[in-house]
Amino acid sequence: MKDVLQIIAVCIAVLYTYDFAKGLITGRKNLDGAIEWVNRGYCFGLGLLIVFVVFVLLIKVFSK
Repeated sequence: MKDVLQIIAVCIAVLYTYDFAKGLITGRKNLDGAIEWVNRGYCFGLGLLIVFVVFVLLIKVFSK
């Protein structure tokens, strides 16, 4: 289970890095582009954390 979560985390990190690099290459080198990228990453990370907590709670409930 831990291996699956690590693979998912690596895939997400690679996708975000690719998106950020693509944004820099296409000319979004201004501060607004960087702030938008950070905000998207923060919101996505928060959503991922909530989903992970719910997932762990479901595992605990169904394992009893």
